[in-house]
Amino acid sequence: MMIKINMKYFVLLILLISNSTLEAQNDDIGWGPSSTTDKNVYIATNGNDLTGDGTIAKPFATLSKAKDYVNSIKASSVSGVTIWLRGGTYTIPTTFSIGSTDGGSIGKPIIYRAYINEKVILSGAKPVNPSSWINYSGSTSRLNPAVTASQIKECTLTNLGMAVTGTMPNKIDDVNNGYYQFTNLPGVYWNGVRQNLARFPNDYPNYMEVKQVVDGGSSTIPSIFKYKTATSELYDSKMNMVSGREVAWAAAIPNGVFLKGYWRVNWQITRLRVSAIDLAQKTITLSPGVTIGNKYNLPLGSGHEPYYVVNLLEEIDQPGEWCIDALDRKMYYYAPEVITNSNLSVSDNKNPLFDINGASEVQFVRLEVAGNLGNAFKMTNCTNVKVTGCIIHDIEYDAVVINGGSGCGVLSSNLYDLGASGVLVGAAGSASSPSNHFITNCHIYNFGYLNNIYAASINLAYKDIALFGAKADHNLIHDCPHAGVLHGGSNNLFEYNDVFRTSKCSDDMGAFYCFTAPNANGGNILRYNLMHNSLQGDGIYFDRSGTNDKVYSNMAYQLNRAFLFRTGWNQDVQNNLAYKCRNGFQLAVKDPGAIAINNVAAGSAVPYTNVDAALGAILDVSNKTYYTMNLKFKDETNFDFSLLPSSQIFKDIPTYVNFPSSSIGLYIDSYRISKSLPSNYKVNPSISGVYGS
Repeated sequence: MMIKINMKYFVLLILLISNSTLEAQNDDIGWGPSSTTDKNVYIATNGNDLTGDGTIAKPFATLSKAKDYVNSIKASSVSGVTIWLRGGTYTIPTTFSIGSTDGGSIGKPIIYRAYINEKVILSGAKPVNPSSWINYSGSTSRLNPAVTASQIKECTLTNLGMAVTGTMPNKIDDVNNGYYQFTNLPGVYWNGVRQNLARFPNDYPNYMEVKQVVDGGSSTIPSIFKYKTATSELYDSKMNMVSGREVAWAAAIPNGVFLKGYWRVNWQITRLRVSAIDLAQKTITLSPGVTIGNKYNLPLGSGHEPYYVVNLLEEIDQPGEWCIDALDRKMYYYAPEVITNSNLSVSDNKNPLFDINGASEVQFVRLEVAGNLGNAFKMTNCTNVKVTGCIIHDIEYDAVVINGGSGCGVLSSNLYDLGASGVLVGAAGSASSPSNHFITNCHIYNFGYLNNIYAASINLAYKDIALFGAKADHNLIHDCPHAGVLHGGSNNLFEYNDVFRTSKCSDDMGAFYCFTAPNANGGNILRYNLMHNSLQGDGIYFDRSGTNDKVYSNMAYQLNRAFLFRTGWNQDVQNNLAYKCRNGFQLAVKDPGAIAINNVAAGSAVPYTNVDAALGAILDVSNKTYYTMNLKFKDETNFDFSLLPSSQIFKDIPTYVNFPSSSIGLYIDSYRISKSLPSNYKVNPSISGVYGS
């Protein structure tokens, strides 16, 4: 990515609050059809593995016992076995593994599902004994002025009963899930809701910014920058001075002070340890890690590089905030209420809650899975393993991971409040034998709150990964810190998805984004997707694409750049519509066989451009530009962008294919019983600038 970003439109979103303004909508998930298996086994929170026999009257207590029992009876089943979980919360402190001998067979699946009309929660978080907590016992000089010692609770890491140490390296990159791998911090939940790691300034859209780079540093040389202390120095109202807090930070350096910031570009965020603060010179020295300063304004930087302080006792100033002090070996927490046996829980398991390896014909139905540092589900070399009608939230990593195998996927499920991506699919299938993996009819939102960049709702073979024949269709995707969907691979299908409010944390990113080698991948199809209300995000963005990709009949509304192709080989771009976007189509294609026809740009400041004029983009005269806003959509107010028969577009392009608005996004099935949209469906992100006005 080599574009220079206008910082006026830069917005930093730190998604550290799981109970965001978007309230979870789970009443749209039903209980599914009746089970058709001939054998049934039961688990209950009041069951007993020693005296139970797996019947509804005498249920087992654990998944492990039920799995072993099912393995002993499944050979005699006619149509498979259902393991019914009665209502309640089940704590899963360690990974539940399903191996090649634990699955079913064709026509005889093994089904783990919630009992009808009984809410089942499977949580990796363990309750913390309230007696382990005491009032803060250290020096009050370390406390934030907004709190008292009686409001801050402390617990030794030993009493916390976890493997976490809080010890962190001097540098942590968000790229490649560095936060998850290296922070050694737990997940903390109050009544099942993720709690906020302490930071300054509190919450989005507040952050500080560099005044001037003194020494850019490197991977081996410390970096130094001046910080801002006067209101007159601020770039806009979203930014903050250090507000005198630097005195407390300087004193806390032995305990570990970390700044997380976009030090170079808007798509790279790094956490660096502070090694010194010079109060007289108003400078902060960072440990070696990266060269700081916006790369387009070296050596002094732009003066707008945003950053914030994280995981520091001195910045706990509101209920729900916590930190781990590695030097004190304690966790500090501002509890919303009195801590009891059930309202506070923590997780330190970096492995998946459900690790399915080499299994076939396994289903997970109407389960609520939450509270884990690792994945909720990980499938490796599996066949027809499906997560259906499930609710997955407060997972600190990628929620569902699929590698190898065939026919696996996620159907009619809700995934939200995730530390990284929603569903990640790796290498699987071949050109002659497609994987048939799928993500279908899912509502995925509020993800990437730990890994703010390159975490996507769906990641199908991003970059040069050999995934063949997977699909992502009919999904509702929104409130994305960076990308909506990352993709690569070959012969994969993306259709009927509704994607909005992307790039809230960073920019130069699309609702659909690809960066891959031209000879490694290709033949992907992106069609019938609606992308909207992302004022600094792009639509379909091929930063570097494969070969023979087809992009047609997609709708872009109120975006930055609707359709952007930096490089392309034999691309087919047809019948797409960019409406009220800043830029309509930016095309650079390198093959005489490339096609760009019957596209429409309306109400866009820049309808058509070549990314690189020397490449000579193929722009046919059939591509139309309209400056009128009256294209005669069926119902623009309610986002029905299908055109009325009287639209001028049909007159100018007789072969134009109408946009299938009624088929976009979620659909009702036996698991998703309604498809109501979020109350803020039409709301643009809070950012300067109005597009298409």
